[in-house]
Amino acid sequence: MTDYLDELGRIYGGFIERADNRTIPGTVDVEGVRVVYLRDDKTAPTADQFRKVSRKVDPSLLTHGGASEYGCLITTPDGKTFFCWGYHGDLEGWEKQITQGAQALGVTLATIEGDVFKRNDGVEVPLAECRVEFV
Repeated sequence: MTDYLDELGRIYGGFIERADNRTIPGTVDVEGVRVVYLRDDKTAPTADQFRKVSRKVDPSLLTHGGASEYGCLITTPDGKTFFCWGYHGDLEGWEKQITQGAQALGVTLATIEGDVFKRNDGVEVPLAECRVEFV
């Protein structure tokens, strides 16, 4: 199986992860990419929630780049679920855009530092105590 995935990776120009051995986004630094987790309010699809946060600040603080959903959900022991997005390009602009949008809308953000899931509301939880799902 590994040889097959390696060959596909060469064809498509990247690394292909096995579904049973996924890397949690944010646990490994990737040059030119940052990862953020947003609290899922379960009122709309996660893409719509991210769009609402990332477009809240107007005029936009972004100059270039993009963002994509990473298909990873983390649920903390207190039952709060967060979905993952990665962004690239204007990293500083994206960070300000997302942070200010989330603050204006009251959305909790989180990042992973080492083996700790850190929320911007001050809650820090060992990643090992969280439930991680890939969707």
